[in-house]
Amino acid sequence: MAKKTNPAAVNPRELVLKVAEPTPEAIQLIARYDEFITALCEGRAYQEAAIRQMLYYLLGGSTRNPDGSYNFQSHYSDLSALADENWQANPRIQQRYPDRNDYHKSLQLATQDKKSKQWHSGKLYATLDLATGTGKSYLLYGLAQIMLDLGAVDNVLLVCPNLIIFDGLSDKFKRLNARSDLRRLLPHQTTPAIRDAQVEFAPYDICITNIHKTYKDVKSAIETSLKQSGQRTLVLNDEVHHIAGTLWQHFLLDYPFRYVVGVTGTAYRGSSKEKADEYFTDVIYRYDLLTAIREGHIKAVRYVSKAPKKNEAAARWAGIIDNHERVKADLDKLGLLIRPVTIIVTYHIDKCRAVANELIEHLARPVGADRAAIEKSVLVVNSAPENDQDVRDLQEVDEYASARRVEWIVSVSMLTEGWDAKNVFQIVPDEERAFSSKLLIAQVVGRGLRLPAGLETRDATLTVFNHPRYSEVMRSIGATDTITAEAPPANDALATNLAAAVEAATDEPVANLLAAIDEKAVELGIDRKEVVSHPVMTPPRAAYHFDLHNLKYQVAEDSETVVGAEGKAELPKLNFSTYVPIKPSEFDYARYEGPAVKEDRQLVRSEADDVTHTIADTVQGMLAALRADPPPKPEVLAHYDEAHLITMLVAALKEVGNPGGPVSDAHYNDCLRQIDELRPRPTYQRIRRRRVATDWELVSTTSDNLVQKRGLDYFHTTATLFYDPHSLSLTEPDYRTDLQTLLDQKAAGENVHCERMFPTDFLSPVNVVISGSKPERDLLYSLAVPALNELPACVQAWIKSADTRFYTIPYDRPAGYKGSDDAGFNPDLFIKLDLNGQPVMLVIEIKDDEKAVDRENKAINVAKLDAAQDHFETINKRLKVEAGNGEHSLQYIFLFLSPASYKDFFTVLHRCDL
Repeated sequence: MAKKTNPAAVNPRELVLKVAEPTPEAIQLIARYDEFITALCEGRAYQEAAIRQMLYYLLGGSTRNPDGSYNFQSHYSDLSALADENWQANPRIQQRYPDRNDYHKSLQLATQDKKSKQWHSGKLYATLDLATGTGKSYLLYGLAQIMLDLGAVDNVLLVCPNLIIFDGLSDKFKRLNARSDLRRLLPHQTTPAIRDAQVEFAPYDICITNIHKTYKDVKSAIETSLKQSGQRTLVLNDEVHHIAGTLWQHFLLDYPFRYVVGVTGTAYRGSSKEKADEYFTDVIYRYDLLTAIREGHIKAVRYVSKAPKKNEAAARWAGIIDNHERVKADLDKLGLLIRPVTIIVTYHIDKCRAVANELIEHLARPVGADRAAIEKSVLVVNSAPENDQDVRDLQEVDEYASARRVEWIVSVSMLTEGWDAKNVFQIVPDEERAFSSKLLIAQVVGRGLRLPAGLETRDATLTVFNHPRYSEVMRSIGATDTITAEAPPANDALATNLAAAVEAATDEPVANLLAAIDEKAVELGIDRKEVVSHPVMTPPRAAYHFDLHNLKYQVAEDSETVVGAEGKAELPKLNFSTYVPIKPSEFDYARYEGPAVKEDRQLVRSEADDVTHTIADTVQGMLAALRADPPPKPEVLAHYDEAHLITMLVAALKEVGNPGGPVSDAHYNDCLRQIDELRPRPTYQRIRRRRVATDWELVSTTSDNLVQKRGLDYFHTTATLFYDPHSLSLTEPDYRTDLQTLLDQKAAGENVHCERMFPTDFLSPVNVVISGSKPERDLLYSLAVPALNELPACVQAWIKSADTRFYTIPYDRPAGYKGSDDAGFNPDLFIKLDLNGQPVMLVIEIKDDEKAVDRENKAINVAKLDAAQDHFETINKRLKVEAGNGEHSLQYIFLFLSPASYKDFFTVLHRCDL
């Protein structure tokens, strides 16, 4: 089977441009700055690598003259030359951009020739992509100092998108420039002047400006300098994802700049639907978020994987506040003067104030709360004039001694970039649209990634209090990058073609989450190595292929009139279950701090959990329910008056040990439900839907729908690989390297779940088998690595099904359960047997012991069992008719198995007598 390629999915790392090896003279030239670079970066190897990579690009073709001076030059005339070299050498770039001209159009600063219609980027430009919070300003300063000290340029212009970033860069450059220890390490000890671009350039100036000021007000002051010496000016651009289609881009194109550098932590174009979340094509160095977390340079990321459905809004606020208070307590225990901040991100300015008011109400609920101090601790950050003071106070948020003592910020997402406080420990997207693109996610979450002084990654966590349906994307901020060629649907806010996977991931947060990411290739941040299970058409596996019979269905509808039943004539007493203490709301989290995901649980009580009712209010609610249309008979209505209902309610409360009340919310609803039984039921039309099998079809184990892919880190957590000595050679060449890597990890003693089988037991027509849960793994282990050292003689072949699409059995969800009424499930395992000439196909659905008896899952399992039994009964009847009298027809047997029944199952199977 040839590996399928998808032109719409390419890993961003595969788009990073390779720069040619520098000349020996260039290596020697740049090596003179090794000590300076090391001292500047203070052990951050990724910063050193980024600086050197950019210098190799800008100066990698330099040569030395006989007098010892240097000819500063690049291997490339411009960015298009570098891009062309990579396009021709990299098939993955060609896959993403089959048309060379389209590829050049995607480059920064590309312009089109009006006659030839060809696109070309004529500046020596490239981008450095480093995760937010990893110190990009050090790269900018290092490049500026080295290029000036070398004499490769006369001055440097540093451009940024707004005043907040301008202030931050100016402060950082002045502090670094004042360090004599750094200056002494420069061969020529150049000391540039750091200033605003208000007057003409002077030699060795580093001018810092924001682009709007430069283009509108300052351009005239430096215009003459730029036109005359633009080729001798290094232009550094911070937060370069803002450039495309703006005045900034026009500014860079209007002047004869040669050396142009871009730096960003979000190298995506997100300004239009056509380019939403499209990765830059001019990146020459990438340091992704996951690597930054794993190496301890920024906070770990923790996100919600499962949230309570009851009292969702109140529980959500309780969880947010509880997270904040826990961090506050932890920092106090460590003796650190850090006041934690939570940012709540809204989509629109109008929503900001309403959300802030709601937050204040929740914070002020506890008895004795200081409402004035609480109001002072909440900032509302948007462009509304009444919030100007809050915007000014934003700059002092990370100062522990600030008078306002801010702990909460409610902000419009677009206004958060450029503000970098290190004491942000929680980010809350208030609604789905607040995280409407991957670019926006990375920008907003980036606000909280920086590590405060005194804390390391293991002690510092940024919690993203997202809706659990979007946990894939929260994990994807740092896991594996994939670029989509087409823009996501306009209304697909956040998940971009992941709706089905997201819905599935809520049942088993970690296992399904990893699987969804692997299979859907969400926007991620490291090279994804994966093991692939696929059908094999060569010996010895080819002998184990078989066909399965499936049915095609149509839905028919019948209607009938249902006459409503009379209401009860009497209700002797109210029946309450025993008094149950209020259970707190539960939130499950996944904490991402390296190659594995760690889970934790948070228990919180919200005001909704504590809702109670007085006896009087409960009785009034019962009377209103009793009098609703259609009412009971007059004599019933007269009997159950207010006095009688009070007597009944007090007696019921006394029985459960709660005399005198108050009435819990659960018991209040019990009252309404039971009193409603006195009312007659209305007559109505019942519509019954039933499936009718119209035809059948063969499903082959040669189908590509059996292909499964899992990232290598998946086998360190929940997945298990089953393989034999033939597996590696039978694996498609494109997938062998990653499989070998996993097997090498196992051989090296790493904690990797891999089970080696004997070839005589591997009676499955695939190269390897992947299981995704412990119950599934235990069953496959008993089958593939049999305790009796051999498979039962009656087993001829078996196949572990893919999670979806391979063999689907439709069923009807029980009434009242979420999800489509038209549901379907894929059985986990098919085992082909020969019982003394009787062909049998065992079809097995595997369930966890706890989930098999859980109330909600039990109802769904009963629905699946009923549907499967009807399904295979129909197939067996058709096969029997087709076989004729006296012939053994294939018989399908469907079983639900949980770990508790495995021993009995295999005892019977080894007897080959079902």
